[in-house]
Amino acid sequence: MSIVIEQARRPSLFVDQLWSKTRRLIRSGDLAAAERLYRAATESVPSAAAKVAFGQFLTDVCRDAEALAVLEAASVEARSDGDAETVARSLNLQARIYHRVGRGVDAQRCEQRAIRFELESSGSLSASTLVNLAATAAAAGDARRADDLLRSAERVAQSSESVHVRLAQGGLQAERGRPVAAARLFRRAVRLARSNCAMREEAEARLRLAALLCREKRYRAAMRHGLKAERLYCLLGGRDLEARSRRLIDLAAAARESRLVEIALN
Repeated sequence: MSIVIEQARRPSLFVDQLWSKTRRLIRSGDLAAAERLYRAATESVPSAAAKVAFGQFLTDVCRDAEALAVLEAASVEARSDGDAETVARSLNLQARIYHRVGRGVDAQRCEQRAIRFELESSGSLSASTLVNLAATAAAAGDARRADDLLRSAERVAQSSESVHVRLAQGGLQAERGRPVAAARLFRRAVRLARSNCAMREEAEARLRLAALLCREKRYRAAMRHGLKAERLYCLLGGRDLEARSRRLIDLAAAARESRLVEIALN
């Protein structure tokens, strides 16, 4: 595949052009071509913003360890360039990964640094920072603060950030024992993820929705969302998450079969 990258004077414009080019490839499932395009971009336009975009791509395709290495390098480069906005974006992505893998202390370290750089660059906090702070508050058992932070995030979220807000809100509602509200938020997250071509977030939303529906004994719907999550994780290469989806599907199928037998016997 011939890869052509337009040079852009502004890093933000360059990243927007890069995203528009790779979006079609990601939608079609050609992740290898998308990765070649990102790698060519970081070589032809050696900017921290391009590296952050590549780090975002790597975590989107379930390669978190590689993403962290790229994002840490991008943070150093952006800091030396005096680009506080890009530093903050990189730190927020790192914090999200650390939360995902259960490394709360590292996540908090990145959050605090992101706050400093965001306030320096714009004077306010982004939705990504607020969602990460909400995750820290929820992990500490402070559901009220987490809810307040997510409400603030909802007000300032851009389109690409909204899916993370909805996922976090859905998780909080599920923990509070409000399955109807949680399911509604997870469904919104699925729609937002699809519109933004965020396949990993779509898979996560579907998997969490499937688990919720299974607990509510809605086994057929749980199997449907579980199957879609499994296919997405298979495409993205997330083998452990694909296996987790398969276990949930098997559990829902067995529970549904048992339920049908029970109904027939009665």
